[in-house]
Amino acid sequence: MRNFPAINSQKDKPKFFSHSCSMAQLQLLSRISIQFWSRYAWFLDFAYSVLGCYHISERWEALQILVKNCGYIIPFQNICYVSDRPIELLFKNDLILHSENNPAVLFSDGYQIFAYNGIELSITY
Repeated sequence: MRNFPAINSQKDKPKFFSHSCSMAQLQLLSRISIQFWSRYAWFLDFAYSVLGCYHISERWEALQILVKNCGYIIPFQNICYVSDRPIELLFKNDLILHSENNPAVLFSDGYQIFAYNGIELSITY
């Protein structure tokens, strides 16, 4: 195993990500599925645990929890909404959301989405 030199000051620490995003970038990233984050989490896990790269433990642990437990992350400039995965999804054979008498998507908090042949319906319909 290769030993890496210790990082002694804040200016010596590498920056992997820029925290400044334009509004256009925020709009493009307005709905990020957890699969997006998990694509990069393996790389970070390798960098931190095998290569010994510098990281902030609390942030790394928070990202691990998000990847393991969340469905969607919807970031904005000063706030971020995090959604749990649905507990029930009903599809037709061709993977189109569909249910005639029940919600097609059901979340643990009771939120539900009705869909017929892939078209979202209101509850009153």
